[in-house]
Amino acid sequence: MWVRNVRKGEDPQSPFQDRPDKYRVVFTLSRHPLDKQNLDFKGTGDSFVQIVRPETERRPEDPDRLVVFSSHTTSTGVEKIEMQGIPNKEGRLAQCVVELNAASFTEADRIAFGAASSFFSTLAFELDVPVRLGQLNIEQTTTQNASMTYACPYPDVHLTSAGTDLSNLSYVQSLLSLYREGINSNSINYQFLCWYKVLEGITWKRTEELSDTTARARFRLRFPELLPDTKEELRKFVSEVFPLLDPAGVNDERWDHVAPAEVLGWRFNRIRQERLEEIRNKVAHMLSAPGGDLSLSPDTQSHRVELARWISLLRLMARVMIRNEKARFPQPPGVFASPPQDGHISEWRENFRKV
Repeated sequence: MWVRNVRKGEDPQSPFQDRPDKYRVVFTLSRHPLDKQNLDFKGTGDSFVQIVRPETERRPEDPDRLVVFSSHTTSTGVEKIEMQGIPNKEGRLAQCVVELNAASFTEADRIAFGAASSFFSTLAFELDVPVRLGQLNIEQTTTQNASMTYACPYPDVHLTSAGTDLSNLSYVQSLLSLYREGINSNSINYQFLCWYKVLEGITWKRTEELSDTTARARFRLRFPELLPDTKEELRKFVSEVFPLLDPAGVNDERWDHVAPAEVLGWRFNRIRQERLEEIRNKVAHMLSAPGGDLSLSPDTQSHRVELARWISLLRLMARVMIRNEKARFPQPPGVFASPPQDGHISEWRENFRKV
């Protein structure tokens, strides 16, 4: 999210991100995955890391913050960075603040994230506790233009009969389990691997099936595995794939960022092969291959940005392909949807017992 201060007569569409300035970067931590979003540019934050006494017990001579010294390499040499760890009222590490000179928001993000994320990883290892980043704020100090990056919480949703059709097919259930593993995780790396495995597993099964000529002739998909050609059609497609979205989202330009413009009109399989497979290999090989490239660190901004660019599209593709597989494989006897009304429970129960 971007916030810009526009002065009278200034063109609000003019570039403002790539401006040399002094930047203030604030990392706000969270003890738990967020269940609500404060969207506060100040924020409070919390963690499992106690750095000072609680505010009610703190004496004047006690420390009131943590200071971490770091450095990064520039074209002119090594630049020193000072990062302040700010406690909350309970004395736990709540925020880390970095002030630095940078050429743009992107550069300020890259430098500060490299320093702070490395520090967080060190804390997580040495203290053996989660260190979760809930929000990242960046401010140009002279203009007070700002950006905010945050973990979006999930909304409360209403359970309907459309969402309660159960499956006891092990293949379909495996796909649903992978999707749930991804959506339950706060790690974008793990999310990517789970949802990519959905695409990969479905593709492998279909390839095995379609080796038979007769099966190939009967093969049909309920939903097209093809991205629309335009952003307007993409919005409609997104609202159909995620049925719990507000229908007004069809007119919402924010959904234009679900898919990079370069892949509009592409088939899912082409996107997987030409754009997603390389990223998957980098992440998977770093974690599993004996000679995996350990320089591809989740602590780097470039890695985070690359995954964030594709993760929403990957999730959308996984949903479409799972829906197609559910439609291709009818449910065996003995599986029922939840009854729409309480009065029908006895009737459904009796039907179930007869199967």
